[in-house]
Amino acid sequence: MKMKKNTVAVVALFGILMGIPLEGLAQPRGVERPRTGSLAAGVQLGLHAGTADDDAALALGFNADYYLDPHFSLGPLLQLGFTGDLTQVGMSAQAKYTFELPRASQVRPHLQGGLGFLHVDMDGPPGREDSDLGFWVPFGGGFELELNRNLLAGTTLLLNFTDADVATREHVENVFMTWFFGIRIML
Repeated sequence: MKMKKNTVAVVALFGILMGIPLEGLAQPRGVERPRTGSLAAGVQLGLHAGTADDDAALALGFNADYYLDPHFSLGPLLQLGFTGDLTQVGMSAQAKYTFELPRASQVRPHLQGGLGFLHVDMDGPPGREDSDLGFWVPFGGGFELELNRNLLAGTTLLLNFTDADVATREHVENVFMTWFFGIRIML
């Protein structure tokens, strides 16, 4: 029940944020840097919600995207999550599609999805420690704001599915959410 409330709250907040008119942030610019063949690397800070220990976890993310065309990119995503009792480390290959808004060219919404592995390590009372490695499917979306030709700021909301079974209390959590805020540099 708690997971459903968290899920509804985060999805509602994400919807509200996506509905805020951002056209005022866009300003006329000169020639844009072509993205095809470019590499973007980023670092993100955020929260995991609905983790195996029912606590919000501090989340760190590192990603890189190689643009095959101006809208489509591929690259790795590394997610780290920490609470007092839980450590999660996930690595996935992500595909990302970035949209362009004609009236707000500096704001770029995106959708992404991937496949990888997640290692979950849960500390508990003696004899109750548990860890597992499982498949991991992160998918979601967000938006980026182009601050200049080489620097992007943005947010991403991911819904993460895994088959890593770390039993805590009477249940096993196989779905958690991640909300990131971060910056990316176009190389």
